[in-house]
Amino acid sequence: TAGLVCKGNVSPEPGCEKLNLLCCANQLNESFSKILQYREKHPFEYFSMTCSGNFGGADAEWASQFGGWIQKMKGLTGLRLDLSFNAIASDALVSAIEPALNANPGLRNLSLILESSNITDIGAAHLGRMLEDNFQQGTSLLMDLSRNDPGEVSNMHHPVTAEGVGKVAAGI
Repeated sequence: TAGLVCKGNVSPEPGCEKLNLLCCANQLNESFSKILQYREKHPFEYFSMTCSGNFGGADAEWASQFGGWIQKMKGLTGLRLDLSFNAIASDALVSAIEPALNANPGLRNLSLILESSNITDIGAAHLGRMLEDNFQQGTSLLMDLSRNDPGEVSNMHHPVTAEGVGKVAAGI
């Protein structure tokens, strides 16, 4: 199956111009427009996108914009989203993933990397419900929620606990 892999960094604006602009808030529309144009000429069923930012990351507005674009990637059988180290967006990252899952009921391979992204028990419960609604038997799932627990990262406000992880697991 043909696929496309895109990697970038996310940064709070301004200063993003010093980084890979693929995932910057002021470039996200252009980036996804180009990806969708490419897909028209070179169809692919697997999409991998890394938008990580261990220096602060995206915010909730960025996550909403990302979610709006990612839902336009319909007909995928494989999806890998690495949104790690985006502690500012926190649970908004989970909401950004939901449109992609809803738009691709035929997913057979799903990877969600949310390492050190300040996911809370509320976000973990939301993720569990999304997986329950969209996870089909035979789907391969890789999920990384590491470093979202108390004491791992100093900027964690309400990190995920065993209760939240249990709600993710219940959704599978």
